[in-house]
Amino acid sequence: MAPHVRQGVAEPWFDREWRPFWTSLTPIQRDLYLDGWQASPEWREAIAFVFESFSELDVDQDAKESEEYLRANSSHPKRCSLLNRLFKR
Repeated sequence: MAPHVRQGVAEPWFDREWRPFWTSLTPIQRDLYLDGWQASPEWREAIAFVFESFSELDVDQDAKESEEYLRANSSHPKRCSLLNRLFKR
């Protein structure tokens, strides 16, 4: 996975949502999608970097690591907000 994508819950979202969506599109559909969102050259380069530069990426292993991250981090108790702690709500 690209280093800039390893950002906590962003990586599992990328693996579960974005990667399957993007890889399901044909090259023409990808261009139309990017054109429709008026994607900047930087956005297009970032997508190309992630999907074309990592041919050695083990997608199944990366998805497994994302699932492990979600399991490990979803069991943490939620903290009360500062206001709730101040006013003991």
